[in-house]
Amino acid sequence: PIASGRLVKPFDYVNIKTFIRDPDKIGKAVELRYRIYAWGILLLAAGICVGLWLVLRESAAEIGRARSRSDFVIGVSHDLRTPVASMRMLAESLYLERVRSPEQQKKFLGVIVKESERLGRLIERVLFFVRMDQDALVYRYAEIDVARVVSMTVQAFSASIQAASLSPVVNISPGLPRIRADESAVSQVILNLLDNAVKYSKKGAEAFGNASAIAVSAGFIESAFRRVPFLPRRRWVRISVADHGVGIEKKELRKIFRKFYRVEESGDSNISGIGLGLALCRHIARSHGGWIEVESEAGKGS
Repeated sequence: PIASGRLVKPFDYVNIKTFIRDPDKIGKAVELRYRIYAWGILLLAAGICVGLWLVLRESAAEIGRARSRSDFVIGVSHDLRTPVASMRMLAESLYLERVRSPEQQKKFLGVIVKESERLGRLIERVLFFVRMDQDALVYRYAEIDVARVVSMTVQAFSASIQAASLSPVVNISPGLPRIRADESAVSQVILNLLDNAVKYSKKGAEAFGNASAIAVSAGFIESAFRRVPFLPRRRWVRISVADHGVGIEKKELRKIFRKFYRVEESGDSNISGIGLGLALCRHIARSHGGWIEVESEAGKGS
C-alpha cells in the first residue's frame, strides 16, 4: 500500500489501506512533470537568449545608422564646401575690383555660374538621398523623351567632365520611344553614374594610363521580363555609362548598390562620396519597373 491508517474510536479497529491499480502511471506522471519543467526552463532560456540577441542586433543597427548619418553629414559638408569656397573667392575678387580685365571678369563670372549649377546638383542629390532614406520619394510620372533627357543631362555635366580632362562620347539610337518616367529622377541616375565615371576615370588614367573618354549611350535591348525565361521577351530602353577607370573587383560587384557602401580602395583615396549614389540609382530604377546592373573589370573600367 502507498498509505494506511486507522479510524478514530470507537472504530479504531478498522485499518484503511490504499493501493494503486497501475503503479506505472505514477512513474509516468512524475516523468512527465519533470519533462515539462525541463522544457519550460529550456524555452525560458531560449527566449532570454533570443531577446538578448534582438536587443544587441538593434543596438548594433542603431549604432550603424548613427555612424552612417554622421558619415553622410561629413560627406555632404565636404562636397558642398568646395563649390561654396570657390564661388566666394571669385565673388570677393570681383566685388573688391581686384580683376579689372573684362575678359577675366567674364571668365570669373562663368566659373561662378558653373559652380552654382554644380551646387544646385549637389543639393538636389542630397534631397533625393534624404527622401530615399525616409521612404518619402514621390515620383511625378509623365511621358518623357529619353534621348532629350540623356543629351541635356550630359550637356549639363559636360563642364565637370572636361574639367577632369575627360571627353564625353554620346551615342543615342534613333527612334527611341517616349517612356513613362520621372524626368528629374532619370536625370539624377545619369548624373550619379557620370559623377562616378569622372572620379574613377581620372584615377584610372593616373594609375593605368587608360583612355580618357566616357561613353554615354541610350538604345534598345531585347530581354525577358525581369529575366524570367518562361515569360515573353520584351523590348527595353537601356541607358548606359561606360568609363575606363580603375574598375571594380568581382567580389565587390554585388555590394556596391548597398547604402553607404564604398569599395575599400576608394575609401583610402581622395575620391569624395559617401556611398549613396548607386543605392539611389537602384531605388529609382526599381521604382520605374526596371533594373540596374554593372559590368566591370579591375584596371579596365566599368
